[in-house]
Amino acid sequence: MTPEQWESFIARKTKENKLVTNLEVELYEGFFQILLAEKTHARVIPYDKAANATSIRLRDWETESGIEPKMNLLVPASARIQINGETPEYLFVVQDLFFMKAKLDGPGVQVPGQGIKTDYFMESGIDYLIWDNKNYKTVACGKLTKGTRLLAPPSREQYIKVLDDFVDSIVKNSPLSQRAISY
Repeated sequence: MTPEQWESFIARKTKENKLVTNLEVELYEGFFQILLAEKTHARVIPYDKAANATSIRLRDWETESGIEPKMNLLVPASARIQINGETPEYLFVVQDLFFMKAKLDGPGVQVPGQGIKTDYFMESGIDYLIWDNKNYKTVACGKLTKGTRLLAPPSREQYIKVLDDFVDSIVKNSPLSQRAISY
């Protein structure tokens, strides 16, 4: 992102009050690529921020007719993007990610053997795009949200479950071949 794009992003996130904590960023960066690799036959190339810090430039773009939902996106600004010396067929670009947590009003819920637990609610969302790195076009994009009622503040496992649900939806609605799990 250019400095102007970064400032615009931070201003929008602050205005919407949809900030992301360090833990949430850590969980996204630590698990999203693993979850994606488990759900698709596509080879997932890890993105090393330190090694590729300035290699990807983005530009503003509005989705083409026929692509729903209509979105303003940041897409690669240059020709084929290389990551760690390789040219992937598709690029997965997160446009936005959030986890909003709230303690619900009320007396809470009686949990046998544990007493009364307070109700919490977590609304999570991700805006994404899958970019065809060979033909320079968007092949999938979307805005996903998920509401989760909790008995306590969200745990690492609950964050990972939300990310896993997002990956399921993204792969199902993309050109990536879905890995079938049979028992």
